[in-house]
Amino acid sequence: MRTSAMLRNTTTAWGTPAKVFHWVAAVLIIFLLAYGWWMTHMTPRSGRLDAYQLHSVVGYYAFLIIAVRLLWRGLNPTPALPRATLRWERLAAYASHALLYLLALALTFSGWIMAGVGRRPIEATVLGLPVPLFTRTPDHGLHDILEDTHRVLAYVLLGVIVIHVLAALRHHYFKRNDVMRRMWF
Repeated sequence: MRTSAMLRNTTTAWGTPAKVFHWVAAVLIIFLLAYGWWMTHMTPRSGRLDAYQLHSVVGYYAFLIIAVRLLWRGLNPTPALPRATLRWERLAAYASHALLYLLALALTFSGWIMAGVGRRPIEATVLGLPVPLFTRTPDHGLHDILEDTHRVLAYVLLGVIVIHVLAALRHHYFKRNDVMRRMWF
């Protein structure tokens, strides 16, 4: 009984799989944001295709983790916020979590489509299987639109992540509740 309580979420605590999915996704997303900035600003042009290749593979793995995380979250209860949480805080928490997922998925799909419309398609495998591209037809105009969209979404995601972290710290240090602690191991 104790093992299932540690694995499954409850109405008051996150289970171990939910915590693992959260932190693995967080590390991958932070890596993707930092590496994406680095590869577009610091990488010599001659090395960019290799950098884009790595970025896309990590992005597909992040998508896989997020998809499994959403599935797990759908099959498990979500721990309730503390009773003292105000209505606006509940709405902000719900909206920010929805926005985190929405932005991560939008970034995945904009990058995935972009991988097939560049001068050369960016091939990738996930778990040993080739990732199918939406198209393999070079389209400079669409590529530019997707690249701009991808960049703007990445900056917006970074802003929402900063707000998410600040909210967790607020819960921990100012509200002195367990919202942040229960997502840790």
